[in-house]
Amino acid sequence: MISRRSFTALSLAAAATTGAGLPALPAFAARQPEERLVTTYVVKKGDTFHEIAKAKGLGFLELRAANPDVEPWMPEPGSEIVIPSIHIAPRAMDKGILLSLGGMRLFHFRGNGQVDSYAVGIGAEGLETPLGTTTVVSKRKDPTWTPTANIRKRKPYLPASIGPGPDNPLGNRAMYLGWPAYLIHGTNLPDGIGRRTSSGCIRMYPWDVEAIYEKVDVGTRVMSVDDRYSVAFDSGRLWLEVHPTLTGWNLLEDREELPPSILSQDIINAIVAAAPEDVTVDWEAAERVVREQRGYPVAIGHGSTMTTALR
Repeated sequence: MISRRSFTALSLAAAATTGAGLPALPAFAARQPEERLVTTYVVKKGDTFHEIAKAKGLGFLELRAANPDVEPWMPEPGSEIVIPSIHIAPRAMDKGILLSLGGMRLFHFRGNGQVDSYAVGIGAEGLETPLGTTTVVSKRKDPTWTPTANIRKRKPYLPASIGPGPDNPLGNRAMYLGWPAYLIHGTNLPDGIGRRTSSGCIRMYPWDVEAIYEKVDVGTRVMSVDDRYSVAFDSGRLWLEVHPTLTGWNLLEDREELPPSILSQDIINAIVAAAPEDVTVDWEAAERVVREQRGYPVAIGHGSTMTTALR
């Protein structure tokens, strides 16, 4: 049995204005050839990436990206895999919800220096989740699902509606957004979390949507972005996190290799903007992080400046 745990995320981004920070690294980390903010898990007999992802609060493709050389359906028992246990939010908010489509994660900025992070499922190709800003306009426990005209056109066999219960695609909690027909909701198919499988809505694990539902008020601001990289400075280190592109997620879904990604001018600008003057950037490390697209923070620079935002 894999023990389930939740992870508190980082609201670091380029402007760490919320006060959240990276936890202190263990003493041995500075002696590692590559400093990474991850934990590891020893695979047990019968494990699959779906089961490990659900237990560890991760998305399926997120785990695939972090472990590209591991067979997801039959990982070798006794082998050690990377668990991306900490993330950097691509943008900072004082309070509200940030939907990171590029990382397939939801960041809840709670307004007290805390940021919670959840794996989510997003819109499939051609059914993309909207970008921009909206609000939570209503909330509902045990919602009734009524297929939209778009969904009914693709699946005319669906019933007029599905009430609460195990067959309801919305799960047991739903937060309705200012974008008509788009919701943040649970699911009766948790294997779809961390994948591009929805009709545009944001899907969450049932236990995650229950947890966030009680913390989010009607009127909460929701921002949706597709940034695939995040940069932050904390604990004397400059961190870079890079995810696959939306097309790259599709390749991982099809069990194909990701094409190498190139250090773009936008990422260079973000690194320079986030780095204090006394930090020396390891550009070779930055290029490697961008090329590999593993989806977890890796140190690409060091300096004497220390933040006070550690939790």
